[in-house]
Amino acid sequence: LIVVARAMNVFPLSFVLNQCRRHNPIPMNYQMLMWFSGLRGVIAFALVMRVPRRPHWRPEADPLHQNRDLIVTVTISTVVLSTIL
Repeated sequence: LIVVARAMNVFPLSFVLNQCRRHNPIPMNYQMLMWFSGLRGVIAFALVMRVPRRPHWRPEADPLHQNRDLIVTVTISTVVLSTIL
């Protein structure tokens, strides 16, 4: 769904921009780069949200469950900072 939404934004807007400025159009390989480059944060966020919460029966059993909040915070911070900077 996100891939389709990004494509529906990047390609038509690039087309309109290319029609408005003919001297320096955005090439198709740059458009593809813009389309794919925005997905890295979405994929990282989706993957980190798939880490299950601590099991209530044995919270000490798996270190991944113990550090879930830290992993989520670091991932979201990295995505936001790399988007802003």
